[in-house]
Amino acid sequence: MPLTQLRAGAFPSGTVIQSARAVSKDTATENDTTSYVQVSGLSISFTPLLANSIIEIFTQVFMNAQPAGANGYGINIFKDGTRVSNSPNDSSDRPYDLYQDASTRIIKYAWKQYYETAGSTSARTYDVRGKVYYPITDNNMEMGSSNGDGAENYLLIKEYKAWILHQQSTLKIIRKIKTFL
Repeated sequence: MPLTQLRAGAFPSGTVIQSARAVSKDTATENDTTSYVQVSGLSISFTPLLANSIIEIFTQVFMNAQPAGANGYGINIFKDGTRVSNSPNDSSDRPYDLYQDASTRIIKYAWKQYYETAGSTSARTYDVRGKVYYPITDNNMEMGSSNGDGAENYLLIKEYKAWILHQQSTLKIIRKIKTFL
């Protein structure tokens, strides 16, 4: 059968049945507030093929900051404008995937991974946003890099066909195990 005729339901459980990615290179998004700002280029409109599939979202963002004092920075994954991933925090409005107690430069990749059940085959948009932990003078966070150094930000989405165990199969496995005990 030609690959173009295969349906998502024809693949075995655990198979990646769809993927999408966004890569942002040599582009920077700046933020010096405690409000989330979308990382330039990291947004994907995604329509699951199966309602019971598992969606995996992974992001990696290059962070560059030069705070005037102690501070932290956080990134999170959003679905249709609502945050779905979490960061360590002192309170919900103060994420700190990266934190330091001194006023020195932070140059590092931050990453997040999130899983969910699709729930439907309706389209949704995933994006990545970041914000500073605490607003202080001269505390600009740069997500990405615009200086041509090749720093890349990624947003990757994979849809897996869900693992489905039928009751009869489970009972057969249990009976076989009992015969060996």
